[in-house]
Amino acid sequence: MKKVLAALTASLMIATGCTIDLETKLQKNTKTEPFKKIYEIHAPYVPESQEEISQNKDVAEYKIKVDHSQGSKEVNIKIPLFTKLNCNTCHTVKELADKTKARLEKGIQTINSQYPDTFKNEDLIPKLYVIQPYEIPSEDAFAYTIKPERSINIKATSILFEKQYMNDSITAHEQMHLGQGYLWLNTETEPHFLNISNSDGRTWANTRLITYDRIISTFIDNTLEKEIYKYYNNIDELNLIGGIGISDMPKDLETKIKKTIEKLKPIFAESAKERSKNPLGWEYHYRDLAVETLLPEIIAAKNLKPIKKISKEKLNKGLETIRNMYYSDADNPFSIFGIRASLRRGFDMQAMNRLSDEGFSEEEARIIYFSYLKERFVNKDGSLNLGDMPYLNEVTDERLYFMEEHKKMPIITEEGRKFIDQAIQDLEKKLSPGYKRKY
Repeated sequence: MKKVLAALTASLMIATGCTIDLETKLQKNTKTEPFKKIYEIHAPYVPESQEEISQNKDVAEYKIKVDHSQGSKEVNIKIPLFTKLNCNTCHTVKELADKTKARLEKGIQTINSQYPDTFKNEDLIPKLYVIQPYEIPSEDAFAYTIKPERSINIKATSILFEKQYMNDSITAHEQMHLGQGYLWLNTETEPHFLNISNSDGRTWANTRLITYDRIISTFIDNTLEKEIYKYYNNIDELNLIGGIGISDMPKDLETKIKKTIEKLKPIFAESAKERSKNPLGWEYHYRDLAVETLLPEIIAAKNLKPIKKISKEKLNKGLETIRNMYYSDADNPFSIFGIRASLRRGFDMQAMNRLSDEGFSEEEARIIYFSYLKERFVNKDGSLNLGDMPYLNEVTDERLYFMEEHKKMPIITEEGRKFIDQAIQDLEKKLSPGYKRKY
């Protein structure tokens, strides 16, 4: 919220009357301009100094109980600068707390529906939920989670945006991070897919569906990426709200995307479940190969058949190329950043480029790449195989270093530090006997 909030709120009150139910108002809007005005009224406040935030005593609080199938859990709602920014002109703390309760309970249902048998309901509920009227550390971020504090911080504008365009999945995204636990490291893949699958057609330009194009083009639809790019390249006007492009998508393209997403859902559900079984092992392979989408790609290679076919001769030749490429780099040690120097560009892109240099088409290279993932990570019975992990101690050591540094941050409370201490003790047990810490 900016300093002109009071004047803007007053003008809105004159136009609509004193009682403003923003959520009902948003549900009725089909075009962006009315929503954009409401969004701008709640635009993040720019403090005069950091001390204005750190020393602020104007914090509205309210406790709620969030219900789930096994019981309920108390959540403390905090809204900084509630009076200073005139939020109380149109809202009561109880009203916003009740809506937060509904949002968190909906998040549990959304996560359990899309990622069944993966998370404990009580783990998806924060201890603290902060509705933040000023920018969060990364200005282009909607929200963030502090796992040791079990807290979710979300911008007021993000709540408006998720209600209008994303089926409340920004909050659900952060709840997933809490459910993932402190040891899950490469944690964004499945939560971002939750956002994608719960966003409507007006925001798909800026979702990460294209991140998974290698899976889509190889196994599901090899024309979708071109259609999406063609559509967005031909848009005459793209409204920007909070840095997100908004434009009505043609129904036929929207339908095609929805069908693709439905086919991807089982892949990401299995990916989340596998990651929960051995988060450190999959973090190892993510760091080893520098492929963000590695685990869902392995699941896709295991479960799906490529749209196109490749001759056995070409497949075997391509697989030998990738095997030689990987194992020739296998003796490179991890850096402090956890990625081998020779593989920082990403093993996937290096494999594609190497195969292209040998005359394989892009389509053939993708099929060979997925065949390699299946060969390396999938057992004959369909279970996944983490295989040899020669640098697991280094990855574990690096994570311990991160935890120790995290513990020193001023934002971490005494209770949070105790949480981290316990996590450190648990993780130290995974180091091989006699291993000497390096970081």
